Amino acid sequence: MFKVIHIKQMDRTNPQHVYCGRPSLLGNPYPMKGESSRDDVCNAYAIHFNTLLINDAAFRKEVERVRRLHDAGDVSLVCFCAPRRCHCETLANYLNEEL
Repeated sequence: MFKVIHIKQMDRTNPQHVYCGRPSLLGNPYPMKGESSRDDVCNAYAIHFNTLLINDAAFRKEVERVRRLHDAGDVSLVCFCAPRRCHCETLANYLNEEL
């Protein structure tokens, strides 16, 4: 299973914990302008994510690398937002559907 956790829960020695914030390849390029923009930013990332899956080989390769980590067990996607809505949910949902 892929789940989203807050960066304070990250174990940097655990390869199953994958940082997905900025400036990582999986980071959300849309900055929030306050809590009221969270849904808009996450929705924009979902569109961005699907576009990159189609058009960006490096992005697809990174998503596949993260997917393969699941072969060794559950994977935690790490960002600053959790437990609030987070762009990582888009990635987690996509990868969990692939299981």
